[in-house]
Amino acid sequence: MVVTEMVSSEGLVRGIDRTLEYRRIHGGGAPGFDPDFRRRPGDDGRRAQIVEGLGADIIDVNMGCPVRKIARHNAGCSLMREPEHAASVIAAMTKKVRIPVTVKMRAGWNDESINAPDLAKRVEDAGAAAVAVHGRTAAQSYSGNADWSLI
Repeated sequence: MVVTEMVSSEGLVRGIDRTLEYRRIHGGGAPGFDPDFRRRPGDDGRRAQIVEGLGADIIDVNMGCPVRKIARHNAGCSLMREPEHAASVIAAMTKKVRIPVTVKMRAGWNDESINAPDLAKRVEDAGAAAVAVHGRTAAQSYSGNADWSLI
């Protein structure tokens, strides 16, 4: 399964050409999208339907992106700071689409906030078809050692 790089859910809703181009990256198909779902769980079901309507086989929700310009907008790894909200995002999506919704996340926000096991259970209970955990925290970004015991 091929998943595109993170695609702005706002760009999908607004029909922004540059965002919609991602669906053509792999030979005209839309094997998957990786939206940066914002803080509006009520809208997430509608956004998921847009992704499904574009022909995606799967929706992979990125709760692991530590990039500051994403995280400061309550997207990416920032969703891990509010596990209940993150689970409500997944629940809103899984109720509206027939394709699998998966989640990737980090170990936690920082060393004092390792919550991947709790969040993984919450999103599973909300209907996520699969969960992937990156063994580093958001604070570690792309450096330091991964915690393989957590995985």
